[in-house]
Amino acid sequence: MLNFKVFKPKSDFQYWFLRKGQSTEFAIMSEDKHIGEYNIYDTDIKLHDDVDAEDSEQILKDIISDFVEFTKRPEFIIGLKIPDALLTDTPIAADRRNEMKSYCEQLIRGCCYMMYADDVLAQKYSDRAIKWLASTDFYDAPASTKYHDSDPSGLLRHTLKVVNRAIDLITIDPFRSINVAEAIIVAITHDWCKINFYESFMRNVKNEDTGVWEQVPSYRHKPSEYPFGHGVTSLYMAEKLFKLTLEQALAIRWHMDIYDVSDYEKSDLFDAKEKYPMVRLLQMADQLSIL
Repeated sequence: MLNFKVFKPKSDFQYWFLRKGQSTEFAIMSEDKHIGEYNIYDTDIKLHDDVDAEDSEQILKDIISDFVEFTKRPEFIIGLKIPDALLTDTPIAADRRNEMKSYCEQLIRGCCYMMYADDVLAQKYSDRAIKWLASTDFYDAPASTKYHDSDPSGLLRHTLKVVNRAIDLITIDPFRSINVAEAIIVAITHDWCKINFYESFMRNVKNEDTGVWEQVPSYRHKPSEYPFGHGVTSLYMAEKLFKLTLEQALAIRWHMDIYDVSDYEKSDLFDAKEKYPMVRLLQMADQLSIL
């Protein structure tokens, strides 16, 4: 994992970098102009033909210098998937839970720094979201009572699975135009309606092998603090912490697709799916995460 503490301000960079899909290759940007590619592992820099050849040696030195500083910034990890071994469905030990929590916090920070051009504003939004999540049961709650990820920290694991599937999907048509940071932030927030929504209790279950009734830990719903409904509640909570675009808001609102919609809302659902690719992307990522 990476630890972002002190880093060069974005305004001080001469060159900027955008990860290409899930690869180790980055697009090199200069004043919003794409001037070449840089592969992090073989340190191979390929400049486009229209770059001034006379200054190419100095340009290469400046690019390398800026890229070293870029790797220290929160944006660097955006586009990388969480290791699958971390997201297995075995009981989640404390160290694995803490590692998943760290990934989630890093993703929130990285997304904010990509979504908001000003570093001060990005720091404000990310600090506020990370602090609020730590005050809730998000990192310890299940994602359901008896279906997928219905164990302690299941909500966190499910959320990161959806992040991984969203990263997979933006590499294919028709999702290539979607900003990866926006896709990740809607994946992280899509099930916030489940925060502080479950309580644990001991349930009597008959042991199929012995025939003896035993008490096992289980979860049940509590009355919702925000009884708007599934997608609307997540949207309401996300909008309290982030400045969302219309497409991001619609993706969170309709992430349950046809499974949580009344007849009179179907036309709005279908309209959102038709107009905004991120709506379909989040629906598909959510569904793929539980297969």
